[in-house]
Amino acid sequence: LSKALFAMEDDKVSKFIIDNQDIVLDELNVKSIERITEADQLIEYKIKPNLRTLGKKYGKGLSKIKRILDESNPVMLVKELKKKNFIMLDNNEYQLERADVFIETIAAEGFSAASDAGITVGLSLDLTKDLILEGIVRDIVRIIQSMRKKAGFAVEDRINISWEFDGLIKEALGKFEHYFKTETLTNDIAENIHDFDYEEVVEINENLYNIKLKKNK
Repeated sequence: LSKALFAMEDDKVSKFIIDNQDIVLDELNVKSIERITEADQLIEYKIKPNLRTLGKKYGKGLSKIKRILDESNPVMLVKELKKKNFIMLDNNEYQLERADVFIETIAAEGFSAASDAGITVGLSLDLTKDLILEGIVRDIVRIIQSMRKKAGFAVEDRINISWEFDGLIKEALGKFEHYFKTETLTNDIAENIHDFDYEEVVEINENLYNIKLKKNK
């Protein structure tokens, strides 16, 4: 994916995240990470009353509470609730505890987002063709690494490969060939290898492909 965005108030933790962003980028498979100032750039909140608990506490006032919640700024209410564990409505006439409301989070368009423990994180879901191709190559790398392990190759062993890939897979491996060879310690990609050390048929996108590996002596 192209980027991850995060929002949090703790400057010290935010700096720690940025200072160690290489780990985050690698683990999340994203190209960049960026801190934003407000969580509501990533998430919208919708607050609904818990009819079961509020009905017992305020009875006929329930409809008024619902109207106030609908008309209030949900971001401010969520902030207050997280800070105090309760919110006061209508000049302190109603006190709503955390169990008295349901908080629904809705990610901003084009993002997948979540919020917990004082941090909100969003992943951009916009995919360019290059990102799609790189994702395919990363999946092939994972497959080859698994095959190397099954074949009993040492971590430092260099290999030659042959396969029957076509379509987008072939295009992706052509575009990111250097990355693929570096990650898998591949010296050469051949049309076919006869005296191979390990062979496996793998399924990718409901198609079967034959892959052969040969350890360099």
